[in-house]
Amino acid sequence: MNRKSSELKGSIQVIQEITRTQAAKELQPAVSTRTLQKYLEVAALFLPSFADFQDPETGYLNRLAKLNTWHLPKLQRIREYGRLHGMTRLQVALSKHPEYFETGAINNVNNQTGSTNVQSILQKAS
Repeated sequence: MNRKSSELKGSIQVIQEITRTQAAKELQPAVSTRTLQKYLEVAALFLPSFADFQDPETGYLNRLAKLNTWHLPKLQRIREYGRLHGMTRLQVALSKHPEYFETGAINNVNNQTGSTNVQSILQKAS
């Protein structure tokens, strides 16, 4: 077998795990670990990428679930919205537009994806 034809092509993505304390410090502005826990509880209810954080038997936060660096942008969006509008409105916005918190954009809303449009849509949702 020719060596060139047997080589694998592609890329490897390394996922770096971080502690909850590290994640809390990475958010801008930084939050306490207890506040991060609240954000994780809400995210686990509505966002598919945080589904592992909810224990299916108890419904509470799974303390064994691991945070990765790719969770940070999503948590930052949750943090910003929660800081501006409060936890109750955050839960409403998460239930109506989870894609914004996952990707940073709202899909299928009259093709409005600009930042001002996202903010106005999220304000109407709450």
